[in-house]
Amino acid sequence: MDSNQSSNSSNSSIVIPAINIIKYPPDSIAAWYIIGVIAVITNSLLLFGVTTGRTIRNLTTIIIGSSFIIGILFGGVYILPRFAITGYRKWGLFCSLLPILGSSFLLNYNLHQCLICFDRLIAVNWPVIYRSRLNPHHYRIAVAFTWIFSFITALVPIMSFRPLELSKCIIYSKNTIAEEIFLYVLFLGCIFGPILVIITCYTYIFYIIFSRKRKINQTNASISPAQYSIIKRKTMQASLQMAILALVFLTLMLPYFILFLVLRLSPAMHITLPMYYFAQFSRYIAFSYPAINPLLYAYFVESIRCAFFDRIKYMVYGQTKVRSPVVSRYEKASSMTIQRMSLRMVRSPLRC
Repeated sequence: MDSNQSSNSSNSSIVIPAINIIKYPPDSIAAWYIIGVIAVITNSLLLFGVTTGRTIRNLTTIIIGSSFIIGILFGGVYILPRFAITGYRKWGLFCSLLPILGSSFLLNYNLHQCLICFDRLIAVNWPVIYRSRLNPHHYRIAVAFTWIFSFITALVPIMSFRPLELSKCIIYSKNTIAEEIFLYVLFLGCIFGPILVIITCYTYIFYIIFSRKRKINQTNASISPAQYSIIKRKTMQASLQMAILALVFLTLMLPYFILFLVLRLSPAMHITLPMYYFAQFSRYIAFSYPAINPLLYAYFVESIRCAFFDRIKYMVYGQTKVRSPVVSRYEKASSMTIQRMSLRMVRSPLRC
């Protein structure tokens, strides 16, 4: 009896330190809803604009139009059901397919950005081949390959370690090692690969533009002052546009990628509340890239912008013909001069 009392008294004298449990706030449904709706609206409007007959023949527009379709699917089929609608885990098979669809759309969208980089690289470095050899058929094959490759890559889990069930929502399997490996491979392919391609391509494009500008300065005896000023202005304008597009992609994708690597490589790291907020914010801005990117194309790409406004005029005023973007005689002369200078540089011994 005395021993029990002494043990109780000793136990009561032990002070248990209080543990501060951080309560992480849930995702903002309103933020995901805004991102998804904006992605659907912006991509739908620009896709509506580029479906005109004269604009869709542009080679770059084929890739951009396909990326608009991906943006619509990414916002409407993945973001809204997965993050903005509560209770999606009750949907069984469709709930299990949502991560597959999201991975496929994100990988496909970023691969389209790589295709646009390659398109700009060919157009700048080999302008004669770009205008004479390449045709829409080649671009449709490349776009179809990215769609097929993305879907096959995203289907790897359900074909191997994450089988589907009709009435059960299965987002992660019990095979944690396989899930980790696939997550690393997919994340590196979705974000790190496109970042590396975009930086490499745009750096080389900058080098080509300024080296070609220097060669034009050396051989500009046959160019009038008005044509030369147009070439100089458009060279700087194209350089600035490419820099802004690359900078926006890096700004939106790189924080999420860096935080992912830090948390995965240091699993014992204590996640503080500010770090949690930064992780949520970086995911918001990374997933909002498909919603923002169409606005950048509408601002920088003149053919897409003019085609969109022509479509609006056609609907409002009932015009019988959708006109193509107006090209001034100076722009035509500049384009012809650039082609002549490109041919001259290809045949010249001053090639890089």
